[in-house]
Amino acid sequence: MAMPNKREEPDDRSGGTVRRVTPLLAMLLLALGVVTRAHAEPPAPTYTYATMNDGVQIALAVAFPTGFDPADTTTKWPALFEMDGYEGGALPVSPASWGDHYVTIHASLRGTGCSGGAFDLFSARSAQDGHDIIDGWIANQPWSNGDVGIIGHSYPGLTGFWVAETQPLHLRAVAVSGLIDDLYRGITYPGGISNPGFPLLWTALARPAAEEFGNFPRYSQGDPVCAANIATRGAPAATDDPIVNGTANREDGVWWQAHSLITQIDKIDVPIHITQQYQDEQTGPRGGPMLWQRLPASVPKRLVLTNGVHATNFIAHADKNAWLDCWILLRGQACPGDIADPTRRVQVHFETTGSGNDPEKDTVNPAYVSSDFPLPETVWQRLYFHGDGTLSTATPSAGDAGRTYVATPEGRAGYASGAGAADVFGSGAETTLDGAYAQDYGPVTTSSGPDQVSYSLDLGETTATIAGPIDVDLWATSTAPDTDFFVQLIDVDAAGNYSYLQRGMLRASFRAFDDARSDHTPAGDVYRPYHPFTNGTTITPGDAYEYEIEVFPLGHVLRAGHRLLVQVYAPPFADELNAYGSGQPPAANTILSDPDHQSSILLPLLPTPPPISQTPPGCGDQTGIRCTKPSM
Repeated sequence: MAMPNKREEPDDRSGGTVRRVTPLLAMLLLALGVVTRAHAEPPAPTYTYATMNDGVQIALAVAFPTGFDPADTTTKWPALFEMDGYEGGALPVSPASWGDHYVTIHASLRGTGCSGGAFDLFSARSAQDGHDIIDGWIANQPWSNGDVGIIGHSYPGLTGFWVAETQPLHLRAVAVSGLIDDLYRGITYPGGISNPGFPLLWTALARPAAEEFGNFPRYSQGDPVCAANIATRGAPAATDDPIVNGTANREDGVWWQAHSLITQIDKIDVPIHITQQYQDEQTGPRGGPMLWQRLPASVPKRLVLTNGVHATNFIAHADKNAWLDCWILLRGQACPGDIADPTRRVQVHFETTGSGNDPEKDTVNPAYVSSDFPLPETVWQRLYFHGDGTLSTATPSAGDAGRTYVATPEGRAGYASGAGAADVFGSGAETTLDGAYAQDYGPVTTSSGPDQVSYSLDLGETTATIAGPIDVDLWATSTAPDTDFFVQLIDVDAAGNYSYLQRGMLRASFRAFDDARSDHTPAGDVYRPYHPFTNGTTITPGDAYEYEIEVFPLGHVLRAGHRLLVQVYAPPFADELNAYGSGQPPAANTILSDPDHQSSILLPLLPTPPPISQTPPGCGDQTGIRCTKPSM
């Protein structure tokens, strides 16, 4: 849910966003009736309204590509559609940033900007509005050839996915990113633990502020239709208010499911491109891969993964553009490169550095290419926790003792993230005086303490690549009737620098999981547990219980000479833009490691190294990965 100034319109330097038209593409465009020759400066954007079937008017900003001639009634153009509750119909989307051969339409959700109607977050009504704009307004414009694509990152991406699930007849392809698959599991209650950080900040403050700021130029133009829409639109329904429901519905249920993309994912029926960053501090790292896996098997799809923060999606912009061109302009025929090749539909970037969007300063390594996700070539490796604090492939012995830590109500020190702060409050590419990407983190954890337990694997001369979702199977006792487990994966280099990679969490009272709805490896091991998050049941202090903990997907190269460190502690009170409302009573939690209670972590490893530089990135160089040398 990108914050103010996060438009998916990178400048001309960003990964080839202003793309050259190849001879093959030019011939096909001419055959389809789309002009590719320079004509003149395009007409100025227009600001207008589309009327919905209930009489509500939706504000639109329409922009035209170079070569568009309003007097030409024979040449027809495809369109790209974006819809959100930020500036929406007050800010045109640049056609030049999408190849300069689409008309672009940017719409304000009902109840926002200059649109009429009542605002309702992630509602079926708003999705239907998008459907009706595509089929009832765009397709009926005199310049339209009837082919429409959906674009969007974060809030526009979520909205676009909702619209695609309504199956507009004229929709040909989708390219979205920054997604939340499940509003409960993915961001608001990860592991059943409340997150009153970013979800509350965005819903109550950031989105309304972005809407107000982004629409001010249109408000100030004295548009009487805009004024009338604002004056007559109804108030949002209190029973559907996200803050009210987020507070009242602490367990999963009908409200959460009705507002989650994954509930209607079987309705997606056009080619779709999804981008995801593993350290996304706003919409989280789970949504993209999860939705991609659940798409209908018949739908052409592409997934681009990389380390990075919310704004790092821009590195996939050229790939998105090629995807849209393939399925909208070329209609899936003779598409250049591997864009439509189902054996190369997953593109995984490792060790992306800098902001991830500036080719003059950043390193975006070539993608590791595969056919599916999780990657079919994955070697699933289980490492067991041992009483001496090590990880190994050997199962625990009778001599392995449990290890105890103190779980506190608020967890340990928060993680202040330069990456998250730069993405929200700056350009997404803040730099220090020497031009390096800002990674001014702290305070972070100490290397050891009574409020955590750590387990490590020394890689020696081996290099290992983690690529995919991760499961921690934890056996534990607690002195409390309920407790929260927070698992953190860390890469420790030879100099003692800690690079924080990924996390997972689970509330003990929500330990029940549905094996039939969980995801399994070919050998049958659970790699992503499905917890119903209903009917939470407390634990008996002192009794041993098994906890299957989902750790979000990760792609990372553990270099030779490094250590993999797995830490378990109470959820931190602040984690970049997120905050975990643990509030559990103090407890002594013991992680068990014995033949009857085999605590372990299941890692997805690549059998061969990905394409990366021989020179390892320095501490803090990798986008989104906070790095520090903790005090001893």
